[in-house]
Amino acid sequence: MQSSCSALCVLILLVTTFTAAVPPVKVKLHDSATLPCSKRCSGSAKWTLFDKSSGTLAECDQTSCRSVKEGYQMTLAAYRAGDLSLIITDADFTKSNTYACDCDGKDLCDVTLQVEHSESTIPSVKVNLHDSANLSCSERCSGLARWTKYHKPTDALAECNQTDCRSVKEGYQMIHDRLTITDADFTKRGWYTCLCDGTYLCDVALRIEALNTPRQIKAGESVFLDLDISDPVEVIYSSTGSSSGQICTVDGHSLQCKPEYKQRASVQTVLELKEIKPSDSGDYTIRDFRNKEDIHIYTVTISDGEPLPRWAIALIAVVAVVAFLAVGILICFLRNKKIREVLKTESIFYWKPEQNSPSETGSLNVEAPSPDVGDHDDGLIHNLIGDIEEILTQNPPNLGEQISDRISRIEGILTDDPGPLQNPDVLIARMSDIIERLDPIPNYSDLVTHLQIIINIIRDPMRQTTENPEPVRIQSTIIRSPEAVQNSRTITYDPRTESVAQGDPQETTPLNKGSQNTELQNLH
Repeated sequence: MQSSCSALCVLILLVTTFTAAVPPVKVKLHDSATLPCSKRCSGSAKWTLFDKSSGTLAECDQTSCRSVKEGYQMTLAAYRAGDLSLIITDADFTKSNTYACDCDGKDLCDVTLQVEHSESTIPSVKVNLHDSANLSCSERCSGLARWTKYHKPTDALAECNQTDCRSVKEGYQMIHDRLTITDADFTKRGWYTCLCDGTYLCDVALRIEALNTPRQIKAGESVFLDLDISDPVEVIYSSTGSSSGQICTVDGHSLQCKPEYKQRASVQTVLELKEIKPSDSGDYTIRDFRNKEDIHIYTVTISDGEPLPRWAIALIAVVAVVAFLAVGILICFLRNKKIREVLKTESIFYWKPEQNSPSETGSLNVEAPSPDVGDHDDGLIHNLIGDIEEILTQNPPNLGEQISDRISRIEGILTDDPGPLQNPDVLIARMSDIIERLDPIPNYSDLVTHLQIIINIIRDPMRQTTENPEPVRIQSTIIRSPEAVQNSRTITYDPRTESVAQGDPQETTPLNKGSQNTELQNLH
């Protein structure tokens, strides 16, 4: 008899439970929600959370209804008509919960509210794996600001008031009402809610940039794909020339795959795809099944031969870099060498004493003292003058010091050997051209004066080798770049009048001041 009574009680309880059960109410974020309860109550009807943790939210009796907590309402007209529904005016994630309605302490209805999130309604912050992330609201909180995971509104992560901040859980910090996640890993993905004095303030989603990993394997081997998260995932395959699509889903140790992959796939802690063929090359994306968020993208390349080991790939890369640098250095060296050779090509032309006119063809006598041959005074001085011309072309920071050194060495040669020079007029012509190039440059007047003193030394009659010197002509061109020589000019020195001019001996014009970067050019 006692067992029959117990069974009857259980049956009554089950009937009561199932008749009172109501399907969950689903609403969009910030929409209003109505939790239905079509029951009559002749006394006091109250709505609370199912666990009674928050006290009364709203209540009605035969004479009036009142909202105990802001955002929760009941209407007297509906109450009298047998409708005890609760209206939630702004459904945010903190209100996702199960609610209970009772009449004079007797439970009538239990209703679950589900607030659905949407990509377009929640601002998101995306960072790289293990970077720090900062989540903030557009609105400020003047009271106690508290951050939680949206589905755990009572589980605080960090909080701040007007005077103090504290970290409730390791890895979460607050400055004012901004939440900082110090190490953003995949477990911290999701939606976060900020409350101000217990009132909803904002929601922010944290996302992690998808990892990208290349995999090169040999045909016939297996490829192993880390799943990275414990949530259900799907594996999406895509390749150039073929359509992309889902090939497998993984939920814990449960694996579901398309027929062509069913015998080739297995899962333990990672997903293994066996017997890979060249046609399997492509991208394999591990995607969060619920949130449709890419977690990891593997770019798989299948080779017919043995794949190169990592050390060999690294060695090839180093050799390529060294070769590239060597070629670059060689090119620079050859260019500089070419410039030096051009600048040191001292092809000097002057009129022979027996020549009547500079315009007569075939009357040129070439005198080209080589900088590298002979040890006579003219050759040494020509070498040093060539150095000065090269220094002017390169324009180094210590240009003045280098030119002063060469001029002093020229003066030393002339002082040590007061005898005659082979072609003093050619030396004077070249040094006069250097003076023309140095004269416009500020702070180099001492160098110009020193060169003029040397020219006066060379003009000494004891240095002359002929009693009737004739005009000396050299051709000078301005170098614009290592590849091109432009703007040719002819310079003439007339020892009879000790003048330097531009043009042929019979038709000369004054030299342009400021001409620089010249080279001697063969007139052939």
